Amino acid sequence: MKTQTIIRLQNVHFSYNAIPVLEDISLSIRQTDFLGIIGPNGGGKTTLLKLILGLLEPTQGEIRVFGQSPRKMRHLIGYMPQLFVFDFSFPISVMEVALMGRLSRNKLGRRFSKSDHQIAYEALKKVGMESLRDRDIGELSGGQRQRVFIARALAMQPRVLLLDEPVASVDPQWQKQFFELLHQLNNELAIVLVTHDVSVLASQIDQLACVNRKLFYHGSTREGIHKISELYHCPMEIAVHEVPHRLLGDHHHD
Repeated sequence: MKTQTIIRLQNVHFSYNAIPVLEDISLSIRQTDFLGIIGPNGGGKTTLLKLILGLLEPTQGEIRVFGQSPRKMRHLIGYMPQLFVFDFSFPISVMEVALMGRLSRNKLGRRFSKSDHQIAYEALKKVGMESLRDRDIGELSGGQRQRVFIARALAMQPRVLLLDEPVASVDPQWQKQFFELLHQLNNELAIVLVTHDVSVLASQIDQLACVNRKLFYHGSTREGIHKISELYHCPMEIAVHEVPHRLLGDHHHD
C-alpha cells in the first residue's frame, strides 16, 4: 500500500557565505519511513535537518512539510539535536523536562494545563521513564537522559522525529535498547536519523540517504549500502553481527 509523502525537498541548494553546503538535493520522506542519513563531517547532514525544520531557508529550491512551508508545520516535527546544551546541575525534574515539549503548543507565559501534564506523562511512558518522573535529571545515566529528551520531543505530539547523532556518546548496550525504542515509535511516526556509524545503518535502518554536499543515493539500505564507499571516496569493509556487509576494493592513497 502506498503511504503518504510528508516531506519533500526538490532541487534544494544551501550556501553559507556563498560557500556551497548542499547542492541540488531532491528527497522525499513518507509517513512510515525510518531513514538514516550518513555522510562525512561537513557534508551537510545537520544543515539538511535544519532546512526541514525551517531554521534555515534554502538559497534555491523548494521544501514542503505536510504540503506547507517548514516554518508553518514545525510544530509537527520533534527534534533532538546533536549538541543539547543543558546544565545537569540545575534542579529540574524529569517531568519538567518532558513538559518543555509543550512550550511550542502554549502561548508564552501560559501555565501548563492538566492536559499538558497528561501528554508529557504519556510521552515518558512511551520511553519507559514514567517511574522516574519526579527524579532530578542530573541524577540519571546518559541513556536515561536521552530517553527523557526523546520524551520531550514526543510531548510536542509530532508526526516526524528528527535525531542528530543520538548514539554518538553512549555505550553499545544502550544503543541496542535505543533502537528497539525507535522501531516501536516508528509504528506511529516517521523517523529521520543522522549518523556517522555505518554499522548502525547496516543493522538497524531500512532506508538510506548518502549525503556529501550532493545526494549520492536515496533508497533501501540493502540496495544502497555499497554507495557509502563512493560517498567517502574510500572502499570500506562493514562487519555487523548477524548482518555482514563487505565493500572491498583497491584503496589508493593520495
